[in-house]
Amino acid sequence: MHVSAKLALTAIITVLSIIPFSTHADDPYKEQKEQLKKQQEAEREALKKQREMEREERKHYEEMDREQRKHYEEMDREERKHYEEMDREERKHQEEMERERRKHHEEMKKYQ
Repeated sequence: MHVSAKLALTAIITVLSIIPFSTHADDPYKEQKEQLKKQQEAEREALKKQREMEREERKHYEEMDREQRKHYEEMDREERKHYEEMDREERKHQEEMERERRKHHEEMKKYQ
């Protein structure tokens, strides 16, 4: 064989060894790979949706908690107002009773 023919043959073999033997179209696992990619994408989307739903649920419960706390605070205010009013009435009643007792005591002194 002539030297230039050997070089040409070596060059062709080198180039062919660099180029992949099977192209993407000939890939026997192409369909499985695409299926796997689709499955992974679907799983990512499902996870994304689940996280969004969890976020919405947390938001909902936080809002419910705020409303409940607000309601309890309002009830506490009303209850305090009620007890304060009862205390005022009780003090008023006690003062009135004390005045009556003194008055009665003064009248009793007059008759002695």
